[in-house]
Amino acid sequence: NNIFSIIKSFIKLIFIIREFKPEVIQGWMYHANILAYISSLFIYKKNNRLIWNIRHTLNSFDSEKLTTLWIVKLSALLSNRVDKIVYNSRESRKSHLKHYFSSGNSMVIHNGFVRISKDNVNKMRYQIRNENWKVGNSMIVIGHLGRFHKIKGHIFFIKCMCNILKNFQNIKIVMAGNNVCKNNQD
Repeated sequence: NNIFSIIKSFIKLIFIIREFKPEVIQGWMYHANILAYISSLFIYKKNNRLIWNIRHTLNSFDSEKLTTLWIVKLSALLSNRVDKIVYNSRESRKSHLKHYFSSGNSMVIHNGFVRISKDNVNKMRYQIRNENWKVGNSMIVIGHLGRFHKIKGHIFFIKCMCNILKNFQNIKIVMAGNNVCKNNQD
């Protein structure tokens, strides 16, 4: 994408917002949150609400792109002008408050999990272990789920598993997530 296509898309977004006049605009992660903020300025309603959603913990800026760092700092400056900032964990909220995000308008809605009965869990466990992976009940399965990114700790996990596999043979390691594949050389 070049800057002209971004500007063109943003102008199109403004026309859509003016036509539909939404009561709520919600951004999803830093870049979209900034766009949501700017977009909300073009609504001619006093009672519209702006909600940011942050699904990230700021443990370290080392693994972030420079543009993302700027957007995070800009987000912190604008965060007191947002009606609500929704974090997916207490740790995420805490880390953003350390980086000067507004606290009075923040809340946590944890990532959710669907509760299922023990019988269904046992059936699913049997199917996955015996039919899909063919490991039976004697194997210990250790998993790592998450998109491939430095902050998710894939390399650390693999190094740990290599040490564990030296001492234990009855372990099956499963990793899943975006760009987590045997062809990934990073």
